[in-house]
Amino acid sequence: PSSAERKETRSGSGGRRDDETPEEALFWNTSVLPILTDMESHSKDKKHRTLCDLCDRLYTTLDTAGLLGRAAKRRSALLKTLYKLIDIDDPRVMLKLARLILALKVSGKNLTNVCKLVFKISKEEKNDNLFLESNILGLLVSVVQTADPNQSCEALVYCCGALKFLSGNAALMKELSAMNCTEALGKLLSSVNSMVSTELNYSSRPNDQAGHLLVQVTAVLRNMADSSGNRDKFLTQGVVRELLSVIGCYYGDSDLMLNCSRIHSKLTLSTDCCVVMSQDKTCFKNYLRLLQKYQKKEDLVVRVLFILGNLSAKSEDARLALFHQHGCMDTLLGVLRTFLDLDIKVNGKVVDGEGKTGPSKTEDVMIKLIRVIANMSIHPDVGAAIAENNKLVDLLLQILGNKSIARCEELVLNVVATINNLSYYPSKNSAIEQKQVQIAERMLSMLMADNMEGIVEASRVYGNLTRSAEVRDYLGRKKVDAIMVTLLDSGSREVVFTSCGVLINLMVDEKRRPTLKEEGGVKK
Repeated sequence: PSSAERKETRSGSGGRRDDETPEEALFWNTSVLPILTDMESHSKDKKHRTLCDLCDRLYTTLDTAGLLGRAAKRRSALLKTLYKLIDIDDPRVMLKLARLILALKVSGKNLTNVCKLVFKISKEEKNDNLFLESNILGLLVSVVQTADPNQSCEALVYCCGALKFLSGNAALMKELSAMNCTEALGKLLSSVNSMVSTELNYSSRPNDQAGHLLVQVTAVLRNMADSSGNRDKFLTQGVVRELLSVIGCYYGDSDLMLNCSRIHSKLTLSTDCCVVMSQDKTCFKNYLRLLQKYQKKEDLVVRVLFILGNLSAKSEDARLALFHQHGCMDTLLGVLRTFLDLDIKVNGKVVDGEGKTGPSKTEDVMIKLIRVIANMSIHPDVGAAIAENNKLVDLLLQILGNKSIARCEELVLNVVATINNLSYYPSKNSAIEQKQVQIAERMLSMLMADNMEGIVEASRVYGNLTRSAEVRDYLGRKKVDAIMVTLLDSGSREVVFTSCGVLINLMVDEKRRPTLKEEGGVKK
């Protein structure tokens, strides 16, 4: 062919290129070029439905002939035509064009631009169903699998940003799960962490662009973690540990930390995940550091405390490791003090009332935090040490003084359960024993409340405290022995059991035995 012919064929029109067989040139001119010509024509008369059909025809034609991918002949001519049409303001058309461009495996700025386009479409919830009409989801997952975060970080930010919006749709998340999206994100997370780790050898702060990418990656993973079918993949792909690395490097990014904590809060409902996290030496250190840094950021604090509560609920080793982490109790008590003060400032001294449907945000933080302390105190050594903490006991008593079980049931029950755990450990240095009469006084209101669980928890505390003669004398003056006899008629096995325990301790003193007989306790 002449030079004029060669120039013409490179622009995508008819003729034959040097690297084509006659058959390939014929196929291009008879099967592909007419579709491209029609697409340009219909773009001008705004027949979008027809244009969508032509995009699908073109994709099928190219796919059948093996003309997709980077090695496809006349790829540049294809892309040139597609880019001419990309500004058509119709989401279905734009997505069809994006599908073709992604299938041609573009890179660099072209990949960034097409991912930005898909991101724009995905932001509108009304467009969700468009992503179920073709293999566009698979092409996006392929970008996550193959793009190098060093070279294509911005493109990946937009790609993962699109997946963040799309994975919020249950039907789309199901499709993404089947396409191994979680596995792809796990590998990308690992790659980004490796890249950041290398950069930190030469820089004092992590890469901002990588941080932006991690925000999007973790946002998708946050949605994927909602599906129980995906949770095993978080372990097998090492995502659980990789997230701890992210926290270690990017603890200054509150959005990223919130995403990581939201994922871990879902995953720590699984024992296997708790084991993996507890064995990581950075876990408790990283999360306590977040509590210190974001002490007044309720949405992050409450999730971190939920995670620590789940971890400390599962094993003795976790309880011990958390307690011995530097600054553990000081951090927890600092948060508790902050939120108790905030709660009192906002609500004043709380009294019983109607119209409250659940814990306030400040109460929820305190509920989660006290659960952590209650769980840690199950360990004998830890429990005995915590029982000596005067600041903690004072805060617990202050909560009981400000809150009623009728209005703040979960918080009050958690406080009483914690006091029960701590009062189990006898010690001359125990703050519980030093304030045992004050504690016994606080428990009286629990016995009078119309709450069976509260009665049981208060009775358990009395079961521990009545080892002391001083407490027994106080309870005798308050007629608690008579109340315990009455509770034998409750019909609740647990109430009867705990009441018997208290009565056994009270009967150590001979002077109290007549009351048992007079109240009909022996017969009961």
